[in-house]
Amino acid sequence: MKAGAKIFLWMTGGVVVLGGGTLGVLYANYDAEVVPNSYFLAGKELTGNKASVKRSVDEWFADYSNRKIEMTGKGYGKNKFATTLNDMGCTIDATKEANRVGYQDFFTNLIGGYKNYKGSTVEVEPEMRCELTKIDDLKAFVKKYKPEIGAAKATYAGGKVQLTYEQVSNELDESKVQAALIEAAKSEKVGELPFTHAPKKVPDEELEKITTVMSEFKTTFSAGNIARSANIRLAATRINGLILMPGESFSFNDYLGQRTQAKGFHVAGVYVSGRHDVDVGGGICQVSTTLYNAAVRGEVKIDKRYPHSLPVPYVPLGQDAAVSFPNPDLKITNDHEFPIALAATPEKSQLTFRILGASKSEYTYKFESQLISSWSRGEKIVHNPALGYGVRKVMDSGGSGRKVRTWKLIYKDGKLVKKVNMGDSTYSGGPRIIAMNKSAKRKSTKTEVKTDTPVPSLPVSSGE
Repeated sequence: MKAGAKIFLWMTGGVVVLGGGTLGVLYANYDAEVVPNSYFLAGKELTGNKASVKRSVDEWFADYSNRKIEMTGKGYGKNKFATTLNDMGCTIDATKEANRVGYQDFFTNLIGGYKNYKGSTVEVEPEMRCELTKIDDLKAFVKKYKPEIGAAKATYAGGKVQLTYEQVSNELDESKVQAALIEAAKSEKVGELPFTHAPKKVPDEELEKITTVMSEFKTTFSAGNIARSANIRLAATRINGLILMPGESFSFNDYLGQRTQAKGFHVAGVYVSGRHDVDVGGGICQVSTTLYNAAVRGEVKIDKRYPHSLPVPYVPLGQDAAVSFPNPDLKITNDHEFPIALAATPEKSQLTFRILGASKSEYTYKFESQLISSWSRGEKIVHNPALGYGVRKVMDSGGSGRKVRTWKLIYKDGKLVKKVNMGDSTYSGGPRIIAMNKSAKRKSTKTEVKTDTPVPSLPVSSGE
């Protein structure tokens, strides 16, 4: 080999050796940094080496762990449990989090491979561990404000539907508390306490389908009749808010049971076989009638409905619904595909029933009643030995019997689209009852003037 060639090889080898040595030194001292535009924590880019990333994670958690967190549950109203992740013993391993971040490769960086890097970005989600150091405080909060077990309700007040969620027996699920705390801190919203609970008859998601008034009907009554007014308000209040799931039925008598004074009902006027009388619970036929009319307008299935023996003053013939325990009864069924609620609003001299549900009907309704026939029930004489000869006292005014046929007129956009026969209603009526002394004898031959002096009538009532 010529001398020149040898010199060239030695020079080339020297450069390679020197270059390799330089690369070795650079590699040994290489302090990798985060790949630019790749990793973010809470929206802030992580930059620098592992020590820098660890420091960023520590600083973030120092602030994050001291944010105020509020936790509550359905039925807890405005009561909230306030805490922080720090108070609940939550920690993170910042070194571990720094090691999870991707760093620049030595050789890729050497040739400028990251200069214009535009790969996918990753939002770092630090792993936390919570010792739940104040779990006893949380348990005390749950015990103090835990709602009483009760049925779901949907009522109407202040011009809108008001929902009360069903409360069943439940226990705080401690295994899910950490996740709930972290989620509340992350969202910066009031967190939902995790519970294990018994199945609900009306699940929350079903109750929340009740959003609007499907129909309503109002009747008026005399506030001066204190006992009757009290019965109306009591019965309406007990029904108010009742939820009927799809296919579920409601029986007025089964739900309220027998009306007794022990249950708070008063003695008031009723109809009994065409006569005016008094009984415990007098007046609540107005409740069943108002509910019936709201149900008919809310397209709720009517299973049972009966007329009174005499007309009632608060609705036209054919549109009343008599009840008396155990019969007659009013029974309806929710044949909609969503839950409905029976919402009652008893006021001083007015009662309103609304059917609440998921959607309003596209139809409006009117009702007409046609008199088919009527008949007199005549007069009935009863003996009263205290009366003088020829004296007549009206004990009950009675009323003629009537049969009517009721039609439901269905309108859409103001036009009549259908006329439905709702059937016949027969009001048996009752005789006019006159008291006389049948055994009294004429005292003299002089002409006696007979009188027809009515006694004060009992309050006119709807039945019960």
